[in-house]
Amino acid sequence: YEVGTATMMAAKGAIKPVGEVMTEGGAKFDTKAYIPAVAGYYTAPNGQMLSFPFNSSTTIFYYNKDAFKAAGLDPEKAPKTWPEVVLAAGKLKASGHKCPFTTSWVSWTQLESFSTWHNTLFATQNNGFGGTSARLAFNSPLHVRHFENLANMSKQGLFVYKGRANAADVSFPSGECAMMTGSSGLYARVSKEAKFAYGIGQLPYYPDVAGAPQNTVIGGASLWAMAGKKPVEYKGVAAFFNYLSQPEVQSASHKRTGYLPITMAAFELTEKSGFYKQNP
Repeated sequence: YEVGTATMMAAKGAIKPVGEVMTEGGAKFDTKAYIPAVAGYYTAPNGQMLSFPFNSSTTIFYYNKDAFKAAGLDPEKAPKTWPEVVLAAGKLKASGHKCPFTTSWVSWTQLESFSTWHNTLFATQNNGFGGTSARLAFNSPLHVRHFENLANMSKQGLFVYKGRANAADVSFPSGECAMMTGSSGLYARVSKEAKFAYGIGQLPYYPDVAGAPQNTVIGGASLWAMAGKKPVEYKGVAAFFNYLSQPEVQSASHKRTGYLPITMAAFELTEKSGFYKQNP
């Protein structure tokens, strides 16, 4: 799970770096084949890739096109900014919606990704990349403003808090909530369960913040090879990782789940297939 990355990186001697596994196993391995944001996340400061990126997710915005239509909103336009989200929520409420907007993974979507999306630090020491003495720093005027806005939306019945972690996930595909910020990894469930037309947009931002929007914070998972195994076992691991790296395998998984392709080749293959034209 990507939240365990720092723990694994710090567990000296517990893991065998994926580059070593691949090279010793006779598999082709080129870190440049991976999407840089993904490869960078699992790479040590010395440039050595430590784990094998498996599935990466990003924070996105889901909205119910049918509910938008009923509320007199443009169903082909996802709200891009937080003021637009508030306006849309007001219209959805006026049209009878009990849950105009919700979010899952609150600390990821509304703090971590919110911070990087607005080019604002989430923690000191350059978000911890500068050293282990980092301290959380999400009490900036921007962070306070955002949570005050969410609190006001909550009081007005425009934002409904559904609980911690992914407790809110069920409320979008079921049609209960009309808008939601969450993981692209929820796409599989939405595409399977939603009985309505839906749209996907980027994470909203405040238009008056310089440098916004920038980038979200990676989610998903990577695969770690543990140390102390036999060469023949590592050969098997290398073959398995090699299989998972194939553009066809990557692309099929991406289309099925909403997790992002981790290699440029898989992305290009998906684009050529016309998938993004059907699912912008």
